[in-house]
Amino acid sequence: MNLEFEIKKSLQKNVSLPALIDLIYQYKQIGGTQQESYTTLEKIRDNDIEESTEDRILEVMDFVSGFCSLDKRIWNEVLIDR
Repeated sequence: MNLEFEIKKSLQKNVSLPALIDLIYQYKQIGGTQQESYTTLEKIRDNDIEESTEDRILEVMDFVSGFCSLDKRIWNEVLIDR
């Protein structure tokens, strides 16, 4: 799975936040790491994107990094090295 491609495609289709989170869960299930996911999201965010798209990416980054409630975290660890 090419996470960057899948996220960008999903953003173009304006999919919901839960659908974006589901992509990250799928990536995790095939062995993707928390750091790889976060780095990919940062890379997408660093491109010239609309503010609303950036806001959605930032929300997903919170779930990936663990900067959210315990029940919303994708990984149990909090990603400190942000």
